[in-house]
Amino acid sequence: MNYLLIPLIIVALLSGCVNGPDVHEPSVHEPQIAKKFKINNYQEILNQNDITLIEFYSGACGTCNDVAWVIDSLAVSYNDSVFVGTNNIDDDTLYEVFHVKNVPTYVIFMNNEKVLEFNTIDSAIIYDTLSSLLDSAIAGKLVQDTSDTTEPEDTATYDYPLLTDSTFDTTVLRYGRTAMVFFLVERGYECIPMIPIIEDIAKLYEGKAVIARYNVVWSQSNIYGRYAVNHCPEYRFFKDSTEIELERRRGLLTFEELESIIDSLLNGSE
Repeated sequence: MNYLLIPLIIVALLSGCVNGPDVHEPSVHEPQIAKKFKINNYQEILNQNDITLIEFYSGACGTCNDVAWVIDSLAVSYNDSVFVGTNNIDDDTLYEVFHVKNVPTYVIFMNNEKVLEFNTIDSAIIYDTLSSLLDSAIAGKLVQDTSDTTEPEDTATYDYPLLTDSTFDTTVLRYGRTAMVFFLVERGYECIPMIPIIEDIAKLYEGKAVIARYNVVWSQSNIYGRYAVNHCPEYRFFKDSTEIELERRRGLLTFEELESIIDSLLNGSE
């Protein structure tokens, strides 16, 4: 053995080079700088800060994951003048208090009052827009938004199965039928426009295939983990009680794209 290498090996072990990266890395959307803003501490935070910016998000929302860097960057940039925090709607009900309809949503408070709510699916403009709004708030020029914040009437018609942890296998796998499962975060920006499309798909294939949806926010198990779902909306297709992994899809899809995949499974051409 070359004993001259021993010091180098020790240094490598201490630095983690031999063992590789830390396995306890944060999830895709887990802000490291922005503070937690939850139902058990939000009033105290609002009372103690002149200006507060909060991001409402879901860890299963694809758009939220794409813009996860924004809130931490703002927390650094405005550290001395703004309280910047996050609220995960997956494990907290504060979104109901502030009538948050979609995620990601950014809310600005001044002197304990909500003055503005901002949301968009255009990740390219979020940072610049929020920076401009915060600059206006600091300068005392941000005008309170007095628009109606009541929840709109829910006009969606969910006339196809809403899967639960206990019904997933029996509905999708037990009988070997062709099936599609729509994994969603109900308030997610990319999920919302897909809801009526999936409903139309469900009507088209009624009696021919199983079309079902699974809300990952309500999940108490690891069913979405079983099928590697991490960027809702996502779609999984099944035939003969087996997932067709080559047909995995995510994001915004057209009615025609989904129809083509299901038809190919029904016709045996997958």
